[in-house]
Amino acid sequence: MDALNAEQLAKEYGMPGRMIPLPTAISAGCGLCWATEPEHSEKWTEFIKKQSVEYERITEVTF
Repeated sequence: MDALNAEQLAKEYGMPGRMIPLPTAISAGCGLCWATEPEHSEKWTEFIKKQSVEYERITEVTF
C-alpha cells in the first residue's frame, strides 16, 4: 500500500493527523509520513494493523 492510499484510508476512518514530508530527523532521504500527536499513537497502531497498512516504523519526533 502506498502513502497516498494510506492517507485516503486515514481520512475515510477519521484518523487524526496529516501526511507530511519525511522529517530529516528520521531520514535524509525523501518520502512521506503520517504525523499525529503522541496521544494518538495507540489508536494509530491498532488502525494500521487492522487495515493491513504497510509501514517501515513508528517513530516519535519532537520539534
